[in-house]
Amino acid sequence: MSKKGEIKAFNAPGSKTKAESIDVSYLERNIVLDFSFPYLFYFVNFNDFTNKFRTPKQYIEYFDYMHKILFASLSKTKCKNLFDRRDENFRKHSHVISDSKQINLIKNIIKSLYIANGLPEGKADSWIEQNIGDAYLWQIGLANEYGRVIGYFQENIFKIILFDPHHLIYKTEKGSIRKYKDVSTFTFFPDKIKRFTFPKKCIRCGATEKLNSRFDDAVIKKEIYICDNCLLEILDYK
Repeated sequence: MSKKGEIKAFNAPGSKTKAESIDVSYLERNIVLDFSFPYLFYFVNFNDFTNKFRTPKQYIEYFDYMHKILFASLSKTKCKNLFDRRDENFRKHSHVISDSKQINLIKNIIKSLYIANGLPEGKADSWIEQNIGDAYLWQIGLANEYGRVIGYFQENIFKIILFDPHHLIYKTEKGSIRKYKDVSTFTFFPDKIKRFTFPKKCIRCGATEKLNSRFDDAVIKKEIYICDNCLLEILDYK
């Protein structure tokens, strides 16, 4: 006889592993979000996939929606309601990823994130095997125009491993294939700000000589150059 909260020979919603006795009391708990994947907030182009954006505005709108709408809604949702597709908010756009084509694409994107950060592909293979080798991958989303998040469950904890802002893991003929035909046009990602440097010339007149004065920009904390003549004119003007 099963104890309360246990099911015999139950195939857990978050894992492909079968067990004789699995504690499923977590199904009654609300979903908890985990953002600990080290390359979650890195951005790459891989074949026809990109998680970059066309403009800073598009980036801000996507993550504003994720934070205020999707993540807030998920945190109020019980596991069983998502797994059993009872929740109307998530019923249409949230499901287990069962197609091998999409699963392999996600794994290859994870590998490209590791490689982009200077790590060998073998490191990615080890992480994939240890973390998602035996787990069901999930796509979760609400509205079409705001893309999806990809991850896997450990009990009621949803571990997000990839943002899919343009819904390109599952592309449709009517939508994403046409709308996002050329991913090379998506060039904005936050690291561009980190990597940006002002050219070594006067920001006021463009002179490349007598650049003895440097200032840190107050917003992005990068060095700005100004020539002595312009600096004197500014000080004299004040």
